[in-house]
Amino acid sequence: MEKTPLVCDYGSGFSKVGFSGTQAPQAVFPTILGKMKHTNVLEGLGEQDWFIGAETQTNRTELNMYYPISRGAITNWDNVEKKEPAVWD
Repeated sequence: MEKTPLVCDYGSGFSKVGFSGTQAPQAVFPTILGKMKHTNVLEGLGEQDWFIGAETQTNRTELNMYYPISRGAITNWDNVEKKEPAVWD
C-alpha cells in the first residue's frame, strides 16, 4: 500500500493542506488562533478554550487572538502546533 505525502503550507494569512499530486489543497483556513479571555463564558463549549481558523470569527469578542506566523516567519511554534488538529479535521 503506497502512502501519499501530506503537504502543509502554513502562511501568514491562510494555511493550505492537501495531498501531494493533487491540483489544489483539500483545506484552506485562516492562520489564526483564539484563546478564551475568560473561562466558562460561552455556553455549550465545554472545556474548549482554543479556537482555530474560521472558528475564531464566531466568538471573536470573547477571544484573545494570536497570529503564529508573521510575514512568512513562525513567531510562536507552540501556537503553530495548536493548529495541527485543524489539519486532521
